[in-house]
Amino acid sequence: MAQADEQARTIAVTGAMVQIVSHALLTGSLFLFTGVPFSRGGTHAFNRWGGLARPAPIFAAALGVAAFGSLGLPGLSAFIAEFQIFTGSLQAAPVPTVIAVTGIVVTVGLFLLALQRLLTGKTQVPNPAEDR
Repeated sequence: MAQADEQARTIAVTGAMVQIVSHALLTGSLFLFTGVPFSRGGTHAFNRWGGLARPAPIFAAALGVAAFGSLGLPGLSAFIAEFQIFTGSLQAAPVPTVIAVTGIVVTVGLFLLALQRLLTGKTQVPNPAEDR
């Protein structure tokens, strides 16, 4: 039993190290992708933006990959890390692990809502000159 706990701990720690690197890269890219529209339109207000996938498909794809990577979508870096963390932590701390997974599910919903509002629908791009 002690050997199984040690293996689970090793898996969780390895996953945490991968998560540190993954989180740093993905969060940095998400900040970059929020700065680009702000520099163009002068606002982060979601009600002033919309439909950016049509005029900026590369931006939309890169933002989607960064967002889904941050959520831990299979095939992207955070998935491997989160899987290792949760696999290693489930036996030792089941309640906090379930709470963490629930938090990820809520985050998925919020990311999808943000992507939907920003990238789909009628194209809206605020004009900073009009706000002066």
